[in-house]
Parts: sequence; structure tokens; C-alpha cells
Amino acid sequence: MRFPKGMTGHLGPYEACVVERLRAWQAAGFIRRLRGRDPTLWFPGPVPEVTDRLGWLELPVRVGAFLKDLRAFAEAVRAEGTRHVVLLGMGGSSLAPETFQQTFGNAPGYPALIVLDSTHPAAVSAVMAPHGSSLSDLLDLGLPALAGRSTTRLLEMGCPGKA
Repeated sequence: MRFPKGMTGHLGPYEACVVERLRAWQAAGFIRRLRGRDPTLWFPGPVPEVTDRLGWLELPVRVGAFLKDLRAFAEAVRAEGTRHVVLLGMGGSSLAPETFQQTFGNAPGYPALIVLDSTHPAAVSAVMAPHGSSLSDLLDLGLPALAGRSTTRLLEMGCPGKA
């Protein structure tokens, strides 16, 4: 298997399977169809829910209009001395932020990202324990992250909003 320039890797016993899958995807036009939000990659016919959930594919293009404001917000949070940002989400809404956090860590001089992926009291306690504080002491900035277009999870956590 060839990796992009400058990258190396060894897939061990999985290499043949991965190579076979990549070839099958290439033959099926997987990337083109994924970008086109084609639900028939997974289902025999149209599935609007799948098409809707692939909206994240447009994010790199659409976010450009907001980058200046997002950078200004991040700088303001840093300048205020915020130490922690707690992302309040469950399942898919917290998967990417948690993956990025574990992969890239925190930028020096910026708040630590803490992902709270549950409303269960034991999970909340586990997030608080390393910091030796209550959630209200820890919560310099809370970011609700929702999968879909519902505020149900925020309401479950006691956050104001409309269902």
C-alpha cells in the first residue's frame, strides 16, 4: 500500500483487506458519491436522513465566511483568562471534538477542552474529579453541541431553550 508523500505506515494483517476495500471504493466512485451525499452508498434507495446527516461535508467550504469571527471569539476567550471549555454533547455531536482533542491536544495559552459526553452524574463527577472542583467552578465556558436540530438534550441537562 502506498501512503501520501512523507507518510509511512504498516497495517500488518489488515493490509490486504484495507487495500481491497480502497480498490472497491475507487471502482464504485465512493468519494464522488459521498461528496454528492449519495445514500445508496449504504442503502438500496434514497434515505433523506442520511443525506441530511452528510451536511458536514460542506463545512470546510461554508465555515470560511465565519473564520474571522471564530478566531476573534477564540482570542477573546483566551484573553479573558478562560481556563476550561466544556463541550456538552452526546454521541455524534461530541465525537469529532473529542477525537481532535485527543489527537492534537490544547494550543499553548488557550483553554483546555473537556468533552462531557453524558448527563449521567457519574460521568459529570469523572470530568470534575481531575480538576478538584464543582462543575460550576470548572465551567468557565460551556459549549452545547447538538446532533441534528433539536434542543432536547439541552433541556435534559436543565438548560433553557425551546423544544
